[in-house]
Amino acid sequence: MDQRQAIKVAGALSGVVFVNSFDDTVATLKAEIARLLGAPDAAGLKLIVGGRILSDGNATLASYKVTAASKLLVSGRGAEAATGMAAEAARQATMERLKRVMGTFASRDARTSDEFALELENQAGSRMQLSDSDRRAIVMGLALHDMGKAAMAKAKWAEAIDRLTAAEEALGCVQDGELLKGIDNLGILLLDITWCYYKLGDVSRLGVARDRLARARAALASAHGPNMERVRALHGGRFTPEVAIYARLEALEVVVAYHTGDLAAAAEHLAKARARLTALQVPDAPLAMLQEMGFTPSEARRALRFSGGDMDGALTFVSQQREAVQARRQRNRTDAAWREERKKYGRTGKGQYVERDMLQRLTDMGYDKVVAAEALRSLDNAFNAALETLMDPAKRAAITLAASLRQVVPTQPKKKAKPAAGTASTSGAGASTAGAAGASTSGGGEGG
Repeated sequence: MDQRQAIKVAGALSGVVFVNSFDDTVATLKAEIARLLGAPDAAGLKLIVGGRILSDGNATLASYKVTAASKLLVSGRGAEAATGMAAEAARQATMERLKRVMGTFASRDARTSDEFALELENQAGSRMQLSDSDRRAIVMGLALHDMGKAAMAKAKWAEAIDRLTAAEEALGCVQDGELLKGIDNLGILLLDITWCYYKLGDVSRLGVARDRLARARAALASAHGPNMERVRALHGGRFTPEVAIYARLEALEVVVAYHTGDLAAAAEHLAKARARLTALQVPDAPLAMLQEMGFTPSEARRALRFSGGDMDGALTFVSQQREAVQARRQRNRTDAAWREERKKYGRTGKGQYVERDMLQRLTDMGYDKVVAAEALRSLDNAFNAALETLMDPAKRAAITLAASLRQVVPTQPKKKAKPAAGTASTSGAGASTAGAAGASTSGGGEGG
């Protein structure tokens, strides 16, 4: 256990902060809190204990009567919520900054934006409707989470934290408060951040990780149901792979409780984690038999868990899962092909691509696909107006001519004006926000 002094904090930072002793200065404590908040410095931070503001940076904590029993309120940087236009401006500035950050990560990974395609589904498997601003925030958050998981797979924990905390910030820009409640991505992201702190042995950050784990538990309960009833219904009352997520959550709660000196809570979480892990165990004999049949260890374990150890049920489950994987891959290939195809139709006056479903409805009616796409593009995806245009012979002839010219002489993208001498360009190195891999939430988190 950490031998330094622990100080409970609340407000902008929640949990426990460690100092070498209460003879440390207020400035030293502020610097540590700024580090934990990810702030460049302690400017603007206020510490309050017993109704007194710790204003003298050179004074010792003991001089302010700070003890192990004290609880400090942290306020200042990021603690007061902005409102109205200021809040929206701050959110937009955050998104632009994160876009540049994501562009840096993507170039470092030698990835292209086309590798991140978003189809967000809730626990029932239904596609979720998003506003443009929320789609952008979620796309960016999931893309950054995906990049963080890639760094975790290579045991690059510090690099992973940079990406994961940026993902957390992006998801924090989602304005629809109900949107994230139907998916478990946020809960899993918070677990991943805490796991990286553990792997780095960063006890200081583990001391304030309790708040993140509490938020993770709340997010998972919202997505899965307080007693996992939603995922149980989704899986037909059978084994639910999300048990692995909760086993991981309980294990991390053990570590955090231990490092904050709460041994009773650590023991309680340890018992729960063991119970979760027991539920994940499968018999060795049927596991070996399935592997001898050519199934991977991960496939075999998952199938036995879902079938309750029944071999026939396990074989059926594996076959169904392989078919589902193939169907998902085919859907992804179809979606990727559409993202390329829509580029040749150009964008509407509002900067949107032609709506795929609307275009399909028009082609099902017998209209030429390229001509129908031009009608939708020129009319900002107004379906009824596009249909009326195509039904009118004269208007359809004009649209057909325009479509032909577009195919022969595609519209060239506008070139950005170069900044004048002595001025700095503010465009930055941006990455596309077309989406993020792995947005489906129906059963993620089970380990092999």
